[in-house]
Amino acid sequence: MKQIWCVYSSGWGNTRLVVDYIWEVFDAKWITFEKTNALVAETHDLTRYTTMILAAPTYDHGVLHRPYENFLYRCKDVDLRWYQFGIVWLWNDTYDAEYTCESALLLQEFVLSHGGELCGDLLKIHKCPLPVLHSNVWDWVESCWF
Repeated sequence: MKQIWCVYSSGWGNTRLVVDYIWEVFDAKWITFEKTNALVAETHDLTRYTTMILAAPTYDHGVLHRPYENFLYRCKDVDLRWYQFGIVWLWNDTYDAEYTCESALLLQEFVLSHGGELCGDLLKIHKCPLPVLHSNVWDWVESCWF
């Protein structure tokens, strides 16, 4: 049985909402999906299963949510050569346009620089995720994981 672990960070709850919906999709398909907030994630969580999802919003002028930055810093020496990753990022064009996708680029760079493999396209969500949960999120889960 496939098992997927997700580390997410959510300041206002939108990323958590997306991660909870992804959990519902996997649960409906009888796939083990566990999640932990980057606030409490440990280094070994990054290699708990061979398939992972990293989910984070972009804050301010292109930075990761502080708890996620701290988590990735603690994982700076982890070897990800045998692991596959999906990346979920949320953004809002309230901030400078050139910084809207920084969390995706930062997470992608982290995975690739540590030897990990990306699994499918990045899931990008602009502003409130509610309108796209049953379309974009469902399609991304289907295309990356089944």
